[in-house]
Amino acid sequence: MPLLTAWGPVRQSCRWGEYRLTDHIVLLRGVNVGATRKLPMADLRAALDEAGLGPARSYIQSGNLILPAGGPDVEERVSALIADRFGLQVPVVARTADQWRAIVAACPMRARGETAGNIVHVLLSRAAPAADAVERLRSRARDCEIIERAGEAIWIDFGDGAGQSRLAPAFIDKAMGSPATARNYRTALKLLEMVSS
Repeated sequence: MPLLTAWGPVRQSCRWGEYRLTDHIVLLRGVNVGATRKLPMADLRAALDEAGLGPARSYIQSGNLILPAGGPDVEERVSALIADRFGLQVPVVARTADQWRAIVAACPMRARGETAGNIVHVLLSRAAPAADAVERLRSRARDCEIIERAGEAIWIDFGDGAGQSRLAPAFIDKAMGSPATARNYRTALKLLEMVSS
């Protein structure tokens, strides 16, 4: 029988005779990248715990969180908490652990990711990408960049590195149809490991 929460039934997994709620991976865009976008992960974890969204875990300082059973409104709740507590407007994208496993498993650039894990990125948006998202992204991409869609994720091989890309966040959001953020293949695998442990 599913466990009922404030957000409805939640899938459970049994561990050592106890039930654990399904983890959510929550990605923040554009934090800790400039002097005015500082968001200490320890402080954010504590705030999330106080707000009933914890116990929160994080990976490095670029806005990667693991939350237990965030619920369907987790993006809005985390975004509102960051605005209230830290005064930052931060786009938030979330996926369940099962969704994340499927995203990583469907990567069309796995071989390249294994050898250049910081060059291959997964791009995820709040809503499903627009039907023409890949075509629009390719229209702005450099010749060395390869862009492929797998389900609701778009994978980008930045060729010689993302630093020279013309795919700016505002353009990506417009092409995708909703706020989006990217993580490199190594980070994607690490987050998979964290929700699988």
